[in-house]
Amino acid sequence: MAVELDPKAQAFIANISQRLGRPIPTTPPPREFVGPPDFWTSFNPSKEEMIKQFSDNLHTLTGKALLVPDYEQLTTQILSWLRELNAKSVICWDTPAMQAAGISEACKQSGIKVVLWDPKRDRQEMIRDAANVDVGITWADYAISTTGTVALFSNPLQGRSVSLLPPVHLAVVNTDRLVARMGEVLRLVSSGEKTASSLNFITGPSRTSDIEMDLSVGVHGPGKVFVALLDSPSLS
Repeated sequence: MAVELDPKAQAFIANISQRLGRPIPTTPPPREFVGPPDFWTSFNPSKEEMIKQFSDNLHTLTGKALLVPDYEQLTTQILSWLRELNAKSVICWDTPAMQAAGISEACKQSGIKVVLWDPKRDRQEMIRDAANVDVGITWADYAISTTGTVALFSNPLQGRSVSLLPPVHLAVVNTDRLVARMGEVLRLVSSGEKTASSLNFITGPSRTSDIEMDLSVGVHGPGKVFVALLDSPSLS
């Protein structure tokens, strides 16, 4: 159904049309659909399809993703990545999931310096720590397969600096937290089912082309991103 434009909108569009040498439209074109198309909302991939899609999309973005079956293999893979990176120091969230996995202890036993994000410490000191380690390790709340994105809900135990300031971000996500669309995560927030001080969507390494369209990686965040897909039920 066509809607009449207000005078200011008509004048704005008339000015653009005149400069382009095109006829001045009197009404906007009718909009047949509202919201995402049916084929998108009805898309319901299996867990296996989402694992492959997430991994393929992250690899396209120059990130790395690997499926691990259990906690033992998880710590083994994380240590393997840290050795590959020649990492000497890490900063980790100290959440129940991280504690259950024993990631920080495994790093310490391998001779890697470990800093835990502790909301009881001075915030500026924690931010400085995050900016001066080799790798930040987080446990993502969700992963989005169609874009190769991890979603992190910030709270006092899950500081944003851990995923933002180190040159490398290593994230763990349970496969039962894989979703196909970003809207599925946003729906949890809008419904009030999930709350956080901020919601961060991270799609591969940081990249920008703001300056003369020259692609730069790692300017506004980590230049490398690793994601371990843990095929084990999440703790919450």
